[in-house]
Amino acid sequence: MDSYGATMARKHVRALLVTGDGGAASQWARTLRDDLSLDERYAPTLRDALAVLQREGADVALVGNDVADGSFRDLLRELQVARDDLPVIVVADADADAMREAMNLGAADVVAPGDMLRLGHAVVRALREAGRAALLRRTRAETMLLDETLRRTRDDLVVVSADDEMLPVVYATRPDLIGRPLADLPFVRDGEEAEELAAAVLLQRSGRMLFGAGSIAVDPLALPPYDRRYVAITLERDGRSTSDDRDPVTGLPQRAAFERLARTALAEAERDGASVVMLFLDVDRFHVINELGDHAAGDAVLREIARRLRDACPDAVLARFGGDEFVLLRVEHREEIARDTVDGALATFAMPFTVAEKPVFLTASVGVAHAPDDASDVPALIGTAEAAVFEAKRLGRNNARWYRSQGVSSSIERVLMRRDLHGAIARDEFDLYYQPMYDIETRALHGVEALLRWRHPVHGIVSPDRFIPVAEEFGLIEEIGAWVLDRAIAQVREWSDLGIPSVRVSVNVSARQFESDALPPLVADLLARHGVAASCLELEITESSIMRDVAAAARLLRALRDLGVRVSIDDFGTGYTSLGFLKRFPVDMLKIDRTFVADVLNGTFDCAVVRAVTTLARGLGVRTVAEGVEEQAQHERLRALDCDVVQGFLFCHPLTVAACTPVLRAGRVF
Repeated sequence: MDSYGATMARKHVRALLVTGDGGAASQWARTLRDDLSLDERYAPTLRDALAVLQREGADVALVGNDVADGSFRDLLRELQVARDDLPVIVVADADADAMREAMNLGAADVVAPGDMLRLGHAVVRALREAGRAALLRRTRAETMLLDETLRRTRDDLVVVSADDEMLPVVYATRPDLIGRPLADLPFVRDGEEAEELAAAVLLQRSGRMLFGAGSIAVDPLALPPYDRRYVAITLERDGRSTSDDRDPVTGLPQRAAFERLARTALAEAERDGASVVMLFLDVDRFHVINELGDHAAGDAVLREIARRLRDACPDAVLARFGGDEFVLLRVEHREEIARDTVDGALATFAMPFTVAEKPVFLTASVGVAHAPDDASDVPALIGTAEAAVFEAKRLGRNNARWYRSQGVSSSIERVLMRRDLHGAIARDEFDLYYQPMYDIETRALHGVEALLRWRHPVHGIVSPDRFIPVAEEFGLIEEIGAWVLDRAIAQVREWSDLGIPSVRVSVNVSARQFESDALPPLVADLLARHGVAASCLELEITESSIMRDVAAAARLLRALRDLGVRVSIDDFGTGYTSLGFLKRFPVDMLKIDRTFVADVLNGTFDCAVVRAVTTLARGLGVRTVAEGVEEQAQHERLRALDCDVVQGFLFCHPLTVAACTPVLRAGRVF
């Protein structure tokens, strides 16, 4: 065992033992105490386990396959949702398929009850791997806060690393200079300037030096002190911004210029004993402007926002970071400055904007961060303000949130996820998996549902439940949704070319996509481009999305049906749709929410709901799909309740294209 594993073995470990058998839990605890200092918590049900996690936390969870309210699959899914960094070990007899499924669902290991001697080692190894993963996440989180700086490096902006041997080398700039000594930088004139610059780097202090090429700014970057320290070095020349430092639409400084101005403000505030407040402002639902007018109208509104912000906060440093994002920075000489700045920024949206000769009201979400309390350098300060604005948008938009260090890690993670999502399509990080759907009576293939997966370069496969809300919140979902539609329709064409005709593919449409009139023309264009019949495409739209604007939803659904595309309402039965409205929607399928399917064997309420949906569907002339079917008994009950189509792990897991192709050739499940 390595030294890290030994350290974990000596650590006082909080273990959550989840099993319906109290005797088994006692045996697990006795076994673990041979290797660990143990503080165990026993939970006989999944509900109890989630309560313990929320109330007390845990370092590791051991789960059996005998809790009353779920299988080990349910335990793994729910525990991962509650704490995706929690290592979970399944203690159960499992064949090769069950073991593979457990590992695919995130289990760190599977230990048979008859192999208790291996349990302690499995826990130690899981804790060691979890520690390494946490270390990687922390390092990456800090590094990603500097992402913009690193991407914008050029001749006059360099990132230098100083290793344990105190040797400063170029870390990020022009590719031909990376790894070279400071003397090779284009703005370092001679060995004397190189030595002076190296000394400043090793001191890890913000400062300025006057070189022959101009003023040199040295700014340490906030990274954990593991093996390297990083310093940004900027050549400011005569201090004037060049034309490419200015946003061509608003004339405001762009990010690189803003960071230079912000560094100066932070240095002056530190000298004077003052603090600095930063506002990250994100205009809510700005895409509506381009839909009502055009890009010229959008640019005009952005210029008006910039003018109003300048008038409201004349002594603030104001910049546009791109899209509909603005950043303000002010030195705080009195406590009310931050509140005054927030009030002034939000007040700029009190009056309407003019778009296509019509008044349009907009709102904004604002994130607020302070230096030095929340961060001591510019990139970290921007990151904390951006994390706060995400919280503002998550809590309903049109409000301001102050950054708080406790409980904000999820916000920062989402901000980092947002940055990772940028360019994910170009980097070929998305995949589509396909899950077959079958006729409940004949077991003939009904079609496949396309399921998006993100292969994150660090975190591996990321579930859509984690990244789709981020993509929707920050306006990335249109691009991702268009990619999914294009790839799914192209795949139908490829299957047809292989001699597998008329595969119907079902694609989920996000609420943001559904709000845009661009969806029907996009679908028509993709079907024509790939030569696929409209009847081969089914769009799944959630019940809640449709009910946001019933009249607009009905128009959009009719436009899709006019193309010949089939439409289904996803998550049906969760309580949003009025039956009076339902008859106005031209739909082909109702997908029964999986929560009712999961409990269809356990109570009369869920059976009654499913029966009501299938009866309603037959009266409307549409079909029903039950998703999440995992047990044969569920299948039999759903057939008795007149459901038409089923999908779930009982029949087939989501498959890659290569694995799905032979399944489609078979055409039915046995």
